[in-house]
Amino acid sequence: MADELLALRMGKEAATLIHQSRGGTMVSLKDGQLQAIPLGEVVGKKQRVPQQEIDFARSLLALC
Repeated sequence: MADELLALRMGKEAATLIHQSRGGTMVSLKDGQLQAIPLGEVVGKKQRVPQQEIDFARSLLALC
């Protein structure tokens, strides 16, 4: 349920950015807060997912 609520919050923020004609930005979650980040700041950069989170996701897939 938390994932769905986060998706709704991020979608609402993205729609607000579009309404404000703030194209070229993306919605990000940082320190529990949603923020708009210019795409130029993130394009071409990589952020690694911690191995613990990957292992947890794989364990959930094994349940299906």
